[in-house]
Amino acid sequence: GLEVLGLANNAIGDRGIGCLVEALKQQRELLARLQEPLRQESGNPEQVHGAPSRCGVIKLDVRDNPIGDVGLEALAEVATSFKPDQKTLWGPWGLVELRLGGHQGTSRGAAAIGQAVQARTGLVRILLQELTGSQAVREGGGAPPMLLRVDEL
Repeated sequence: GLEVLGLANNAIGDRGIGCLVEALKQQRELLARLQEPLRQESGNPEQVHGAPSRCGVIKLDVRDNPIGDVGLEALAEVATSFKPDQKTLWGPWGLVELRLGGHQGTSRGAAAIGQAVQARTGLVRILLQELTGSQAVREGGGAPPMLLRVDEL
């Protein structure tokens, strides 16, 4: 599936980012529903033979677009909105790389992105604690979650 979405150097502003964020949320919900039969079959992803790797868009490049604070806040929200099931520790985990250079946001939008990065770090810490004595986490049935990387603000 589509994992990298490059939309750099377009005229995507806050409204366009809002639409993109809604699509990313819907994609994550759909992927989670598609994986539900696998979760029910086995709470341990390691026991599911041939489990598809469905992680959706994880790298988003929206550099050099007229994105303001509203758009940056929406991106921060979608990067932190998914809370995984801590019993099975399955993904999809959402964005892991966000390229934002050249946006038009202020310190308010930058602060929202910074908080999203901190929230992902906290999620990874929680999941690592859960893993102590538990099964391996898999990204959409594949690998552990990664930290959220942001190129620049």
